Amino acid sequence: MKPNELSSFRGPTPLKARLVMTTALPYANGPLHLGHAVEAIQADAFARHRRLSGQEVLFLGAEDCHGTAIELAAAAAGLRPEDAIAEVAAGHRRDYDALGISYDAYHSTHSAENAAVCAEVYAALRDNGHLVRRTTRQLYDAEAGRFLDDRRVRGTCPACGRHDQYGDACECGATYPAEALGDPVSMLSGTRPELREAEHVFLALDPVAGAISGSALACGTGA
Repeated sequence: MKPNELSSFRGPTPLKARLVMTTALPYANGPLHLGHAVEAIQADAFARHRRLSGQEVLFLGAEDCHGTAIELAAAAAGLRPEDAIAEVAAGHRRDYDALGISYDAYHSTHSAENAAVCAEVYAALRDNGHLVRRTTRQLYDAEAGRFLDDRRVRGTCPACGRHDQYGDACECGATYPAEALGDPVSMLSGTRPELREAEHVFLALDPVAGAISGSALACGTGA
């Protein structure tokens, strides 16, 4: 099924009889692993059971195509991110087909449809005053010429002193900001990163917390 055919699921079937389900989107920076397969098989078994029970099911899957890891993997392979994504996504789909996963539609976050929806949501949040700009301090690799996310820096845990830990969490269970990491080392260049300021856009949750909680409770009770 193609994305533009999903409108066929807007028929007269009562809402409570219709099931829309998905699996976690695999990241498009490498092949599927056993965890992906287990999740997909379990979800597929449930989808098939519900269909056999007479329920209308829309089982969705897609590629998660955005993030630093994809950009870096593409650069290491000498490919444009778009080409690397296409190659990895084709492998994912072959594996899912080989496992017999009965997705009704399989798409990508790197699509015109997703871009349009994201732009619409962003504009609505911005126009209603739910977005705020803040300056934060982040670790920056001057040699690589880029800011480092939590998985691109390792160092000493500020809580237990354990070495070679990620920039946001330690094996001891502690979590912390990357700037609290002792003796940080960039995973990209092997150099010590520096702290620099960067501006980011944040979603202000406090003004809408009540509406979100109410919606979640309504979904949980079937209201």
